[in-house]
Amino acid sequence: MSRLQEIWQQLDSQQGMFRRVRYDAVSPCDVYLGLKMPEAERMLVLRLPISLAKSVKNKLPSQGIRIDKIADPDDKTRFFLNVVLANSLFSSLFDVLLEDLISQLLPIADPAAAMRTLINQLDSWEGFFSRYLAGGLTSEQQKGLFGELHVLQLMLNNLPDAGLVIDSWVGNEAALQDFRAGAWAVEVKTSSQTTNERITINGERQLDERPFDHLFLYYINVDVRPNSSPTLNELIIAIRTILQGGNAALFAFNRKLAKAGYFDAQSVVYESVGYAIRDELVFRVTDAFPRIVPTDLRTGVSEVRYAASLADCLPYQITQQQLFQHIA
Repeated sequence: MSRLQEIWQQLDSQQGMFRRVRYDAVSPCDVYLGLKMPEAERMLVLRLPISLAKSVKNKLPSQGIRIDKIADPDDKTRFFLNVVLANSLFSSLFDVLLEDLISQLLPIADPAAAMRTLINQLDSWEGFFSRYLAGGLTSEQQKGLFGELHVLQLMLNNLPDAGLVIDSWVGNEAALQDFRAGAWAVEVKTSSQTTNERITINGERQLDERPFDHLFLYYINVDVRPNSSPTLNELIIAIRTILQGGNAALFAFNRKLAKAGYFDAQSVVYESVGYAIRDELVFRVTDAFPRIVPTDLRTGVSEVRYAASLADCLPYQITQQQLFQHIA
């Protein structure tokens, strides 16, 4: 059971209209989980100096939550800033987002910095709620996520530290590459083309290896088949099975899935589509690899989207084992 689930259970058994439990007794950040009765509204509670109260706007920051400010009855110099779940439809998503937010808040000792972190994070939540209401990922997004998770599963099976592997998956954060960790990066491209194969590259920096010692392009060609396996759901279950012995890595994976737009409550949307991998190729991006980098562009030109011929990438092909040796 996670710390979040443990506290929700404690709050259910408490008495009172405004219930709260401190998340971490040793953390410098005064952060709690709370329950507002009789509505049984769950909330994140940040206890702050009253001097910061005026800088918090009373507005509805998203369609799923609201912000409340309540004076601390035990200390006139403090108030409670409450992030309240206002729509039970988003309960499971709210928990995932809270875990991510709390992990950022716990190390922060300065109250003003904690408040800024909270407010900045709330601005990004609107996108998560909107994607949830949209009814799931598009077919292209599903295919792209399948490709990234396939590579993630391979990394978990071939590299020793599951936590570092999960940390390296940043495609869900709109990063330039899908996996980044220190000296290396891997960009994953998933296609269902059957002829004249080309790899679409988004921007002149996506295949620019200069920030890294090693940059790799992982190409996956899939056959999208109705009512077949493996499905996106099955792949996610397989990864969760690998991670089940390490709570921190599993929680991080679930948070990143939500950021990528995958929510368990919508898993039925993905049950009827399977992906058979026809081919997968790994390339080391270096030297005259077919790509455009910032130094190739004239002044004032940027955000270039282009296609690289798969055939012209083949001279730079390496094996999966060589990939894992480089990034181990």
